[in-house]
Amino acid sequence: MKKAQQRFFFRNTLLVISFILVIVPLLTMFSVVYYASGGDHGKGNDFIRTIRTVSEMTDPNVYVDYDTVSDEINPFTMSVTTDKYKMIDGKRNYLGKDTYKLFLNDVFEKESNYRPIRYSINHIKIRFVHPKAKYFLPDERWDIQFLPNGWPLEVYISLDQSYSLKEINEKFKGYTITWLALDTGVEEKMRNDLDFIRTPAIGFPYRKVNPHSIFDRDFNNYDEVVKGLELLNKYEKWATDLTEYKDLKIDERLKWVKNQKELKIYGISITGTAKDVSSLEKMKEVKAIRLGQINYPQQGDDE
Repeated sequence: MKKAQQRFFFRNTLLVISFILVIVPLLTMFSVVYYASGGDHGKGNDFIRTIRTVSEMTDPNVYVDYDTVSDEINPFTMSVTTDKYKMIDGKRNYLGKDTYKLFLNDVFEKESNYRPIRYSINHIKIRFVHPKAKYFLPDERWDIQFLPNGWPLEVYISLDQSYSLKEINEKFKGYTITWLALDTGVEEKMRNDLDFIRTPAIGFPYRKVNPHSIFDRDFNNYDEVVKGLELLNKYEKWATDLTEYKDLKIDERLKWVKNQKELKIYGISITGTAKDVSSLEKMKEVKAIRLGQINYPQQGDDE
């Protein structure tokens, strides 16, 4: 009887192992078809495209390194890992890696090795405020004067009104602009911290970041922005889940921009040294300045 039990156990174990060896490849094959069918417009590629676009439109001066995007498909899941960087003083500044995971069509996990508190509402910083919004954003412009002249830094500027791209180019000529905060009709309704925690500023890169980006400068700025908003509107659930925010209001923003038929800018991101941006303090167009990333130089740099 003991030998019979051993044979029974051994046979069942082989059956379970055989089942696993057969079913796992089949499930993986199903997942590959699920995410890859449709080619360039398959679900997997649309997910990667959404990651790129939501990064460029909701996180000022943060870009995906397109050459380092990698994906892995397992049964019912797909994970995408991306390197992120900023442009500081005209140079690429590596931030770290973000990994996003899909279970079928739902984002179920986000990981980051450069965010101290990962993806959390506690990570959200209020960088811009619309000139008509009834919200007070503390001004940090005076802090710049205490920094050594050669220190590279990033500043976020809220303007005294919304300006056209032509006006921005004229008024801020000579500054290194990286990102433009777009007036979409939503921003002036922001009243309190909860509004900013739920809904981000939205905008677009000032300069070309990658030939495969939505913002590749093959179109005029207006067409690019509409194209980006249309993509995020189509995949708004993904776009929302890929950020810390709860309500991107993409549909409302897209309709507003289309009705305006032009782009209006109420905030800009600028990089440079403390000396480069110190003159911003006296410009009447500048309503408030917030300090972003500061790259502290090594000992022996200009002080």
